[in-house]
Amino acid sequence: MKEKNFFLLGGNFINKGAEAMLKTVQFHILEAHPNAAIYVRCRYAEKDIAIKQGFIPVYENLSGIRKIAYQFYEKALAKTTAALGRKPIPFADRTPIADMRRKIKRVHMGIDVSGYAYGDSRDYMQPLETIKAINFCKERGGKFVFMPQAWGSFELADVAQNVRDMLKLSDDFFVRDTVSRDYIAGLLGKDAASVPVYPDIAFTFPHPGLERGGRILSSIGRTSSQRKLLAICPNMRVYARSEGKGEDNVYVQKLVKIARHAMDKMDMDVVLVPNEVRPVEGYHPDDRFICRLLNKAISDEERCFYVSEYYSAEEVKSVLGHADLVVASRFHSLIFALSQGIPCMAISWSHKYRELFALFGMEKFVVEDSDINNTGLFELLTELNEQNEQWSTTIKETLPKIKEKLSIPLSKIRLG
Repeated sequence: MKEKNFFLLGGNFINKGAEAMLKTVQFHILEAHPNAAIYVRCRYAEKDIAIKQGFIPVYENLSGIRKIAYQFYEKALAKTTAALGRKPIPFADRTPIADMRRKIKRVHMGIDVSGYAYGDSRDYMQPLETIKAINFCKERGGKFVFMPQAWGSFELADVAQNVRDMLKLSDDFFVRDTVSRDYIAGLLGKDAASVPVYPDIAFTFPHPGLERGGRILSSIGRTSSQRKLLAICPNMRVYARSEGKGEDNVYVQKLVKIARHAMDKMDMDVVLVPNEVRPVEGYHPDDRFICRLLNKAISDEERCFYVSEYYSAEEVKSVLGHADLVVASRFHSLIFALSQGIPCMAISWSHKYRELFALFGMEKFVVEDSDINNTGLFELLTELNEQNEQWSTTIKETLPKIKEKLSIPLSKIRLG
């Protein structure tokens, strides 16, 4: 008989970081409560993956005729809203209340594992959906907490009010960086010094070992090599923010030059590792779109390799564990690497990257996407390579302190 029911939201099985946060919480729940049932809000297309990973999925069944009807409704609503001159309704992960009520009779705790879901960039709708989930958990006798994440900004009045209401309903919440701390303090009228900062919980994502990653690399043609390996993890969001399309996109062009510099000047092989991968690639392209562009432009089957299939978060982390250096625009690709002591360089689109690197004193290796044409980027990469052992030691010495600090938010899960 199941002991306690936990309800997780804010993650998914498309973004490997979001998947890792779900599984990190799952790991800590099951360590403390081995017989717990763990429900997860997910998309209909992810339900089978959720089951295979040990979760009980709750979802809106938007398939077949229901999906067509819903898409028609969304388009009609968007046209009506535009015709009336009103602000369009923003995207939000919907809370499948009907399926939740059918499947979950009691809740011990609801846990939000979002990475960056509440602030002006996501607009006013997401906190309203989360309020539905909080109220459901309270009705079913449970608590609700937010794991460490990035918050803000809160310049938009409706966003600020909705997030304020959401946090007041919760039992606890945690912030992941000092910028988010300042946003939250301003939102709630608190002294910033009274809001503690905690690292990302994915630093405690269980290590999968390197064997599976080695098999994946072999399957794509990278067998044993005397050369060092550079992993490049691109981000569709940075691509969309950058000028140009396809191979003419400035972000793609810069990543090609980085790969070429590593191959020609540093005698490294390159592996292209997507972080956002849809189980079935459809209308919305994922990170494989950029990887394909890079692979085609680099055009060197003996030195450049491309991870093209859908893999779990553990498998992606295992692949990155074989790299000597990582250049990434995906936050959790960097955490996957740093948690294994691998020096990294970030191409950033958000404050969260600089805050992450500040944990290790590595802020100089964060390059903003707006500054991507800076030729000094190649010098930074060369420097990082030459100082690989020193930075790897620094990272490994810092990790125990990070994990110790995470014991506080994770105790909320373990102790209930």
